[in-house]
Amino acid sequence: MANERRRYPRYEIIAQVTIRSGGENYLMDVGNISCSGVLISTDNLDSISFLYEGQNLEMDLFTTEHLENIKVKGRVVRFEYGQDGAKKSFGVEFDKATAKGNVALLRLVNQAAESIHPPPLPGSGL
Repeated sequence: MANERRRYPRYEIIAQVTIRSGGENYLMDVGNISCSGVLISTDNLDSISFLYEGQNLEMDLFTTEHLENIKVKGRVVRFEYGQDGAKKSFGVEFDKATAKGNVALLRLVNQAAESIHPPPLPGSGL
C-alpha cells in the first residue's frame, strides 16, 4: 500500500463549486474536502479541456445548508482518469493565504468532519 502523502484528512461532503475560467462559470460537484484542498468531479461536464495542471482558479464553494458562497483560490494539482481515459475529477490545492484566514472554509471542513462522527447519544455520558 502506498504511503499517505496528505497533510490533512479528507472528508466526503455534499457541496458544489463554481469555477470561473475564460469568462465562463462552470458548476461542478465536490467529492471531498480538507483544510488544504478539494476534489472536484467533472461528471456533469462534456469537456474540461480548459483545465490543466498548475492552473490557478477562483472558486465559490457552497452547500445546501449555507446561504453564503465561500470564495477561495487554488491551483489544480492533479487529475483522476476513468477507464476510458477521460478526466473524471481533479484536485485543487487551496491558496495558503486564502484558506488560512477563511473562517467559513474552516467551518465547512469541520462540519464535513463531524458528519462522519455523529454526536453521542443523549445520556451516554460522553
